[in-house]
Amino acid sequence: MYGIASSQACFDDIFSIDNTASPHDQSVRIMSTLAWAVRCKIPLGEALVTLQQGEGAPSFLKSMSRDRELSFGFRKAAEDLQSGLPLSQALTHLKKYLPPYVQPAIRESEKRHSVDKVIPVIATQMRYSANVHHQRKASLTYPFIMFLQSIGILCGTVFFILPQFQRIFGELYVGKNVPKIVQIMMSFSTPTRFTRQVFGGIFRDFYYMSFSSWFWIELLSLSILVLISLLIVMLFIMAVKLIYKLEPFARLAAELFLLHIPFIGRDMKRMALFEFAAGMACYTEAGLDIVEAAELSAKSVSQAWMRRRISRFAEKTRNGAKWCDAWDELGLDLPFYSWLARNAASREKATDGFMQMIHWLKDDISDFSRIFIRIVGMAVHMLNAFFVGFIVLSLGYGIFHLIYIASSQIDW
Repeated sequence: MYGIASSQACFDDIFSIDNTASPHDQSVRIMSTLAWAVRCKIPLGEALVTLQQGEGAPSFLKSMSRDRELSFGFRKAAEDLQSGLPLSQALTHLKKYLPPYVQPAIRESEKRHSVDKVIPVIATQMRYSANVHHQRKASLTYPFIMFLQSIGILCGTVFFILPQFQRIFGELYVGKNVPKIVQIMMSFSTPTRFTRQVFGGIFRDFYYMSFSSWFWIELLSLSILVLISLLIVMLFIMAVKLIYKLEPFARLAAELFLLHIPFIGRDMKRMALFEFAAGMACYTEAGLDIVEAAELSAKSVSQAWMRRRISRFAEKTRNGAKWCDAWDELGLDLPFYSWLARNAASREKATDGFMQMIHWLKDDISDFSRIFIRIVGMAVHMLNAFFVGFIVLSLGYGIFHLIYIASSQIDW
């Protein structure tokens, strides 16, 4: 329908894309296949069918088959294209795995006979989005692992190490003034005393059958406390998500609050602009004017505050202002991207301007993710060092203080 030539050998370029288990990443590969087929003048239905039968297909289909819905949608889309249905209708089977702007942009491009221009743009945006998603996922995964490591160090020290020194110092400091720093250190073992009182009584009756020492009671107590804490955290997160989903005002208020936090707010602005520019690039390439493209792009932006500002941007442009002048309505405070918008408007190449924005935003967001990982890693290491250092200092001071007291009582 969109091409007349065919060449299976050219699929090597598509197979060079890394396989991943994520269905959304596989949808990026499908769209990249369609973009390649358009460039090579290959019918899209034939391209998807050949992809299933190509030399590199087994690895691709193996990872895709982990999601039955994706695998079924892929086959149905190929069948619909081969039967002559429009691409926008065939992609309905993959709607769950595609960004919101894909189907509307392709539908508009079909009306204007510009599908061959729009599909490569969509494939580029989806690849950029996948890269940004992986970067942000990594920037959150690493701090989470570091946090768990810190919790492990903290719990191990509080539940298993400090109680031993508490008993030792309790015996050695009988009738003596305990230094303040040692008292603070000893207070850290309060959770251990609590768990002994609660769980020790529970397990006292069968203690002789199941446990050989208090170590195992403390270990079980710690495990129970961790599970209870995780349950409370999960319930809290679920409650916040439910409120965030059901109450638009609460969602907007939370976003506006985060938007005014310097480090986080700037990243939120970049992500919102990235989503907006991706939709604008596809819609303008499909032939829509700036106002129509902005109104449709707002639907693909996940942040409520950005959707409101896009509406003001579209309204001002509809009232006769140049879109580069109405850009200030977005209130992003990102001068470089405002300059890109004005440059694209002066050249009357809006799509090119939005593509440049996405390219630079991808690098900016990646840099932010790397910086975030470094900052969090340094902060966690410093906290661990402070805690362990304080414990060592307290123990050392307590021991040397006892030596000093003992030496002062010796009649030399």
